[in-house]
Amino acid sequence: MAFIEFKRLNLSAKLRRKIMVSVVMGKRFFQIVFLSFCCAGLLGCITESAQRDPLKQSVAVTLTQPNMPITAHTPLSWYSDVIRVLDTAAPRQPTDRRGSQFAKIEIADQLQAKGYRLTQQATRYQLISLMTLGDDPATTYAKEMFKVYPALVGASKEYPKGTMALAIVDSKLGRAVWRSSVEAFVDPKAEASEKQARIRRYVMELLKHLPNAKS
Repeated sequence: MAFIEFKRLNLSAKLRRKIMVSVVMGKRFFQIVFLSFCCAGLLGCITESAQRDPLKQSVAVTLTQPNMPITAHTPLSWYSDVIRVLDTAAPRQPTDRRGSQFAKIEIADQLQAKGYRLTQQATRYQLISLMTLGDDPATTYAKEMFKVYPALVGASKEYPKGTMALAIVDSKLGRAVWRSSVEAFVDPKAEASEKQARIRRYVMELLKHLPNAKS
């Protein structure tokens, strides 16, 4: 630091004090500017539903890059199928990917309804989605990859917490330009039609703060 070098210089005590004050004020100014820059880089929205019924409770968080580069003319593609991570402590059930497949279709349909263009070919901007059930190290690690943290308050003895997340990633720069996550209590034993209705609602919450695509 600049303070360490003062004694090696032939400076008066008064001048050294002035320099030290300037350095301290400069550091504080830089910290304030840096913090403001970090905050300016994240535009966040939180949506929380207040319901007594656990299955009607949900919290959604959305982060958008300022001047997001996606328009109606920007093609989007899927990086992969929706990623599913289940609590390792939960009872093992036969693999059923119908929920994640329906979620992928619903996400595509709702994005297109907002004016976004999806294509089968690999593009620069790609969609990555995650569905988790339960709360153990495996699901926690998976959710942390999205760096969006909805916090659903409370617990239910009957219904575990589930998370659905979606990100639009710039594959060239390796960073997300938009991401959203919703957490809710879910009923793994619900009928297929009921699960689909809830998935549709969660996707609506994910995309609620994604503006319609501009031409």
